[in-house]
Amino acid sequence: MRYRLLFAFLFVTAAAMAQQNLVPDNGSSKVKFQIKNFGITVTGYLSSLKGSITLDAGNVPQAIDVTCDAKTIDTDNERRDNHLREDEYFGAQKFPLIRIKSKRIQPTNTPGNYYLFAYLTIKDVTREIQFPFSMAVKDGDKLFTGEFSINRLDYHVGGESNVMGDNVKVILNVMAK
Repeated sequence: MRYRLLFAFLFVTAAAMAQQNLVPDNGSSKVKFQIKNFGITVTGYLSSLKGSITLDAGNVPQAIDVTCDAKTIDTDNERRDNHLREDEYFGAQKFPLIRIKSKRIQPTNTPGNYYLFAYLTIKDVTREIQFPFSMAVKDGDKLFTGEFSINRLDYHVGGESNVMGDNVKVILNVMAK
């Protein structure tokens, strides 16, 4: 019995040591979004990424749990950014974090390419999303890239509008160390 416990302990310890936990590098990472406003594509960025990305011993992503700060919204227009931080849009004071948390990650037939099934939380709404992403090694770090689209109304970001589009394209370039 004692040997079984020792073996189980060693097995669990070895498995845990084989995992690699990465953290996003905020300076090298970009969370970009695009939305139509008055027929023109407006581009913005979110920053202050935090969280973890777990890889197994084979360097395959196993779990992702990353947030960015809604207060960091930057569309290169301070007046618009302040308006987007208000309750009608992101409610950044009450809901400071936007979060992606993986449900599962599925490898594809192409090495370095995966499909993410995750939960996206914006404000008080959490919905399932799914999208392809890739992981590449860059200067010894891992670069995760992917993109997806959401309907902003599904997350209570703004209301009906004749001038602002409902669909938001999100483009992720997350460097992790």
